[in-house]
Amino acid sequence: MAPWILRFAVFLLSCFLCQQEAQCLDEVLRLRTSLLGKYQKSIRPVRDYRDGITVHLNVALRQITDLDEKNQVLRTFCWLRVYWKDEYLAWNETEYGGISSIMFPSREIWIPDIYLYNNVDEQSDGGLQPGTNVKVTSGGDVSWLTPSSFTSSCKIDIGPFPYDDQNCLLHFGSWTHTVHGARVMSAVILKMDIIVEIVPLVTRIFKNATLLKISSTNTCLHFSGIQVDLQNVSDAADLSDFADNGEWWLLGMPVRREEKFYSCCPEPYPNLKFSINLRRRPMFYFFNLVLPCLILLLINPLVFYLPPDSGERMGFCMTILLALVVFLQLVSESLPKTSDNIPLIGKFFAGTIFLLGLTAMANIIILHLYYRRPGSKAVPPVIRKIFLVYLAKIFCVTKASDCDEKEKDEKDGPEAFKISNPFVDVTQMFPFGGSAPNSPEPGSRDYGTWDCSGRVRRKEPPRVTFNLEAMQTNSLIYLKEILRSVNVIVKDIKEQRADENVELEWRDVAMILDRVALFFVIMATVGLSMAILLFSGL
Repeated sequence: MAPWILRFAVFLLSCFLCQQEAQCLDEVLRLRTSLLGKYQKSIRPVRDYRDGITVHLNVALRQITDLDEKNQVLRTFCWLRVYWKDEYLAWNETEYGGISSIMFPSREIWIPDIYLYNNVDEQSDGGLQPGTNVKVTSGGDVSWLTPSSFTSSCKIDIGPFPYDDQNCLLHFGSWTHTVHGARVMSAVILKMDIIVEIVPLVTRIFKNATLLKISSTNTCLHFSGIQVDLQNVSDAADLSDFADNGEWWLLGMPVRREEKFYSCCPEPYPNLKFSINLRRRPMFYFFNLVLPCLILLLINPLVFYLPPDSGERMGFCMTILLALVVFLQLVSESLPKTSDNIPLIGKFFAGTIFLLGLTAMANIIILHLYYRRPGSKAVPPVIRKIFLVYLAKIFCVTKASDCDEKEKDEKDGPEAFKISNPFVDVTQMFPFGGSAPNSPEPGSRDYGTWDCSGRVRRKEPPRVTFNLEAMQTNSLIYLKEILRSVNVIVKDIKEQRADENVELEWRDVAMILDRVALFFVIMATVGLSMAILLFSGL
């Protein structure tokens, strides 16, 4: 085939297609002109004003943008699908070149005035804003698919926080159009308390009249038929394109329809309530709030293992207490300021702070008993019996006072303060013929005289005479002074030892109380830890 023939065939085909497209465009323009020539978008698209329009609404939840617990506001992004029948937008396909559907801008035709009733967005009134195109079929079926972002109020239940489930509503309904209350009224109410049964007459004249109010000054006819009946397409919203949220699990989004009466109007208004059921992902709060608190709570009982002499007990308690107060402040800043309920994590922090407060109080009492000043009162018999007898055996505490008494008994035996008899016969100390004080030693120069040959001429040893009566009198005086001094010393030692025994008993009471407090703090710590872990499901 020659190349010019091929080019000519392509040219003819192009001309034919352009002619068909131009003809199609002409048909679309003609159809559009025909449909919108006398169209009034402010009037409900029904040929009989007594007929109603059924609007079907479905929501495809695309994303949960944010759930602000403090301000109780939910922000979502949805795809709305609205379907209804427009009697003025129907045509015969054969008259318009077989066109079965056409697109219109949503601003050019009537659209239902559907609003989000629980809207809290300051920049929007919550209504469906015209923007996207509307698809209309030859039978008058209208499909409007439009994306929209909503800011709605959401009542937050902070009781189980951070293991809570939230139920937020998207409440849609028509703002001005109502649904019929009753087809025919069986009576006419007169304001002057006169009831006239004129139901047949009213029924023949006004088939859909529901209420005829006759007053003494004027007469008012009130029609209340079906205007817009809002229906749901399915029992739940479309979640096929939902984007997962990092903070919440989406459990479901069921929908229910209801007709509600408002104080402004006597007729019921149909509305659809889409319930967004959410469950919080608690891992973030567990690792950043719960776990540090658990660690501090488990460290708290170790304060009783610190020796009271270290001086670090109260500083340790105050450090943990301040850390928990800081964590509690962080939690309170992210929650709404409500007194309806207390969050679980708030109860946990409050219980932990209360337990730490009791620990600090117990340590203050223990340190006060441990450092009793000398001269303090003795331990009362009741306290001695409870702590030093019963609780000491139960908690297997070795009393320091008992050990000290045993050591003192071993040191202070019967020979400790034994004083020999001072009244000793002095003659026994210096027997006759023996040496006496100041007597010369044998071999000394004073013992004898020397002769010319160098020999010593012995002398008779001098006689020493003793005045026993004078010596005994002096000895008694000295011994009395010594005994008086010894008695004073013994008395002071006994008083000192008595004070030491009192101090040791109080220290024993303090250490036993320390062991008792340790036991109860450990039990309370285990209870609080198990409660928060069991509730969290870990």
